[in-house]
Amino acid sequence: MKAEVKIEWEKIDKHGDKIEMKDFKARVKDRAFIDYDGFGYLSDGKKVSDLVVIPSIFIKGKVLVGGLFVKPHNKIKIPKWATCVIWFNR
Repeated sequence: MKAEVKIEWEKIDKHGDKIEMKDFKARVKDRAFIDYDGFGYLSDGKKVSDLVVIPSIFIKGKVLVGGLFVKPHNKIKIPKWATCVIWFNR
């Protein structure tokens, strides 16, 4: 039995770029976004989750649970509710 992932939600930050999932997937596939560029958080379009998007992991259909600095990284599949990524450039 899989452990349930507790997701924290917040308002969408006005400083991040909201990118629709289809567009983000295409950009990661085309290597327009790489790990060095920044990171993002999954969003349902109304609020933002604490699930972290890193391009090299996202390309494999996964996101990080628990933040960037939690080691070892716990990865889960991209949830169906995720409609966009809130992206933050470095």
